[in-house]
Amino acid sequence: MEREGLEIGYSLYNDLIVAYCRGGDADQGLRTMGKMQASDMYPDSRSYAAVITALGLVGRTEEAEALFAEMAGPKPDSRALNSLLQAYTRKGLLQQAEKLLEKAEKLGLNLSHFAYGLLIDAYSKAGRLEQIQVLLAKMKAANIRPDAFIYGRLMASLRDTGQWGKAVRTLREMQESNVKPNKYIYNIVIDTFGKYRILPQSLKTFERMQREGLKPDVVSWNSLIEAHCRTDSMLEAMNLFHQMQEHGCVPSLQTFNILINALGSHGHWKAIQALLEDMQSRGLVPNEVTYTTLVDIYGQSRRFQEAVKFLDQMRAQGLKPPSSVYCALAHAYAKQGMCEQAMNVFRRMEEEGYEPNLMMFNLLINAFSVAGRHLEAFSVFDYMQEVGISPDVVTYTTLMKALIKAEELDQVPKIYEQMLKAGCTPDSMAKDMLRSAIRFRLRPPKIVRKSSYRVNN
Repeated sequence: MEREGLEIGYSLYNDLIVAYCRGGDADQGLRTMGKMQASDMYPDSRSYAAVITALGLVGRTEEAEALFAEMAGPKPDSRALNSLLQAYTRKGLLQQAEKLLEKAEKLGLNLSHFAYGLLIDAYSKAGRLEQIQVLLAKMKAANIRPDAFIYGRLMASLRDTGQWGKAVRTLREMQESNVKPNKYIYNIVIDTFGKYRILPQSLKTFERMQREGLKPDVVSWNSLIEAHCRTDSMLEAMNLFHQMQEHGCVPSLQTFNILINALGSHGHWKAIQALLEDMQSRGLVPNEVTYTTLVDIYGQSRRFQEAVKFLDQMRAQGLKPPSSVYCALAHAYAKQGMCEQAMNVFRRMEEEGYEPNLMMFNLLINAFSVAGRHLEAFSVFDYMQEVGISPDVVTYTTLMKALIKAEELDQVPKIYEQMLKAGCTPDSMAKDMLRSAIRFRLRPPKIVRKSSYRVNN
């Protein structure tokens, strides 16, 4: 427009900025904003919010934060606040989000329902239940009514922290507040009962959902199938797999992953092969979760050849195996005390460009511990510290287990003391190891008495 000699006015500049940003072009939005400011015009809050949102979507939170602080013309409003808050929570930058809230309070900005939803969702994913409850109290004090999504995030957090009873009470509270449960809520409830193996309630919730006129989706079916897998009801789980298809619900990759994992724990290898063929016929390509599950279940059953085959298959598919796949295989070897094989997995990881991590070192230490090779376990322990990886309570507990197996009982309290000095809080297993070592040390030696019976020549 400018090339054609047309003058761009205030409204058109703002419309262009918003249009560029909605189209995903944050840089063009920034350039247009710069031209506008060069023409002695300040973008409105709608434009700032659009650019902040566009920058947040591509992870450019520092630039988004600078724009929020820059808002010289318009005073920052809730729209810009929401955009920056969304940028922070998307990246899990909760500390910055909390500082932004403090700043908003000083500016006299009130949190909107949308902002509360963003924060509660972020806190739920981070497992910070107390902050969720604080925010809910603030919402109610501000006469902002929580919706089904917010109640759902609270219920999911309660479920994940083992408080399933409170999760169910939250559902009642929601209904008493005249917030009608939707499919999202029902799916959380089905999953909650399933995770705690309360299968009858999972089934009742599934049936109630349908009575309310809500058609179960793939998430509903997956949660119910997984609930049956958790209670070892494999026949019923497979029946549900067929039922979901009869009801017009197409199984997802997650459906197959759930069933493969459960079938593997029961050693149903032919059924797993049939599922893999079914996946292939549907055009579903195994993902990282699938391969990690396959490597894990075959490895745990000591079918190491098949486990390695799936690892190679993953690479042949063009997927770089994540560290979790290597750790699954190393864990299987470690449980059997197969130290050299576990070390080979460790070397293969390094060849793939992965930095040695704490989990892998703990697995190696455990492998040597199971094999009764405590000196080599301590060599791994020394090496991990040399490369800058700090031991955790699992590391120290595994070392204590190795010492007990080697009957080096005097060394166990020293390792326990070393753990405390390193700032690690002992768990129940670490305390049990210490008590076991002390008990064995104090046990009186067996007295071998000579027999008084004489053999007459």
